[in-house]
Amino acid sequence: MKTAVESLRDLGLTEYEAKVYTALVKIRSGTASDIHLVSGSRVLRCTVR
Repeated sequence: MKTAVESLRDLGLTEYEAKVYTALVKIRSGTASDIHLVSGSRVLRCTVR
């Protein structure tokens, strides 16, 4: 079974975007630092619109 990140990658998101998106879904809102801690990604590498 695919992970959420893998499924989002199939839809065209980069790995970083997919990780940030799934982190935001989990925590609903937070600072860049919060998102970094949950996603394990460098948040500055992608833009969430």
